[in-house]
Amino acid sequence: MHSTITVIILTFNEEKHIARCINSLKGIANEVFIVDSFSDDNTIAIAQELGAKVFQNPFVNHSIQFNWALKNCPINSEWVWRIDADEYIEKSESLNLNETLNKLPATVTGVYIKRKIIFLGKPLLHGGWYPVWHLKLWRRGKAFCENRWKDEHMVLKEGTSVKLDCIQIDENLNNLSWWSQKHNIYATRKMVDLLAGKYQIFEGNTVVPKYFGTDEQKNVG
Repeated sequence: MHSTITVIILTFNEEKHIARCINSLKGIANEVFIVDSFSDDNTIAIAQELGAKVFQNPFVNHSIQFNWALKNCPINSEWVWRIDADEYIEKSESLNLNETLNKLPATVTGVYIKRKIIFLGKPLLHGGWYPVWHLKLWRRGKAFCENRWKDEHMVLKEGTSVKLDCIQIDENLNNLSWWSQKHNIYATRKMVDLLAGKYQIFEGNTVVPKYFGTDEQKNVG
């Protein structure tokens, strides 16, 4: 018996990446929902051609957009998977993910998956870059995205979590100019989070910093 999986992907002008992402999910995901921020390239057409269901919503930040997706997409599967458009799943003959999920006890509501970053064609395997474990998969209705402007993480509402030897590869194909612009934006978002934490502007940031905790807990700013 197989467990069912819905994948949610947030997009904006991801025509370079979206086909690779969706194609990597074949044989794993039962349905793919795209929540698009009004792309003006071929992202939507490519996604629909590959069988994804597309929704559109104005973008504020990743946290708000993802929680909107959880609330508004007609998810019927047992499990939900968060994947970025520039990520894809490394297929493994040794892991039948759907069967493995089906064997988990009901008390397990979240699954941590390894992330591998490939930068300009080279995997980053040292200096703490790999493996990095993130909560990417959870039982429907059992998680939400914390209210942050950067490094937003999924948070379980209840239950326990396990780690599975599944690799989610982050390989963006854009050039160095794009990367520089991206990290300038990240710096601004990080400052928003720091000020929000200092002055308690936002609610819902439930990941508690912990030096020897999960990767999410180590990365709370």
